[in-house]
Amino acid sequence: MLPGLRRQVNKALPRPGTLTTVRCVRHYKTAPLPVVLTDVDQTCHPSRTTIRRGGLVTIAVEAPSRVRELPRAVGPKGEQQGTASVLKALHLLDVFVGNRGAMGVSEIARRAGVPVSTAYRLLAYLVEGGFVTKEGTLYRPGDKLFEFGTQVVNSRLQSLREQAAPYLGELYATFGMTARLAVLDGPEIVIVDKIVGLRTLPALTAVGGRLPATCTALGKAMLAFQPEAVLKEVLQGPLPRRTRYSVVVPGLLHRQLIETRSTRLAYDREESVLGHVCVATPIRRDGLAVAAISLSGPPRRVDPRHLGPALVRAAGQIERAFAAERAEDDGSGIAPSGKRPLPAA
Repeated sequence: MLPGLRRQVNKALPRPGTLTTVRCVRHYKTAPLPVVLTDVDQTCHPSRTTIRRGGLVTIAVEAPSRVRELPRAVGPKGEQQGTASVLKALHLLDVFVGNRGAMGVSEIARRAGVPVSTAYRLLAYLVEGGFVTKEGTLYRPGDKLFEFGTQVVNSRLQSLREQAAPYLGELYATFGMTARLAVLDGPEIVIVDKIVGLRTLPALTAVGGRLPATCTALGKAMLAFQPEAVLKEVLQGPLPRRTRYSVVVPGLLHRQLIETRSTRLAYDREESVLGHVCVATPIRRDGLAVAAISLSGPPRRVDPRHLGPALVRAAGQIERAFAAERAEDDGSGIAPSGKRPLPAA
């Protein structure tokens, strides 16, 4: 590191293992990495970087275990930069979704599509906040994320989960199969809740996990009760294949969805996971599916003639619970249809 820059760093860093930002008072043509650079030219040789006078330079000394608060930029440009940093940090957290193993900074940077230096700096903040845990040179999701996910009581999904939980539990107790609750998010479903059956396959998708909607009974149950514009977009795009039984022909999928509109039942016949069969039904509000529930297990144990009516009955109970809650929120005791909500069966 150049002497002038080193003097600035020595003043700013009282001990190793921290990050700080200094403003260069001179124009340095080159400076050795691992200086993490902000608002400077990074187009030179990877191991040498130009630092212009007045530029902000974030210095990392060894592996940061504590992070000092960086000076806040002021003005519209500073606000934009701060917003961009927040979005990058959130995108970095998104890398951990669905990935159960710990990762190094290079792998995280590659998955997030950001420079290693940026990932290193943002990870230091996330570690300090408890959102990410650092184990040696590897990173994994921190306990704070689990706390957020389980204690956000006013979220839409948490409310849905609480309304459906008693009926999901009753389905599990009656049939001993894995019961799931999911919502639709674009071309995918998100698992909101599940109860794993003792005599079924291990649950391959955790709560919060995602699967292609067209490969699952849950997804097809919800797609069947979506606006025509949504269905048209799904049927126009290429359909994903997860197993040799996945439906990849748009015409066949369309016929299945039409049938689901009539019966309120959708099926996954080993289309998502081999050896795994599922029956699902939508939970509707104002005619559109807002969620779906399902029962699944090995093919020899799944009998739609028994599971189907129970699922439809449970979905109807959840829908009435939703209507009662909305009427209570209105303060009128009257459901949106103009009728008093039916009591839960």
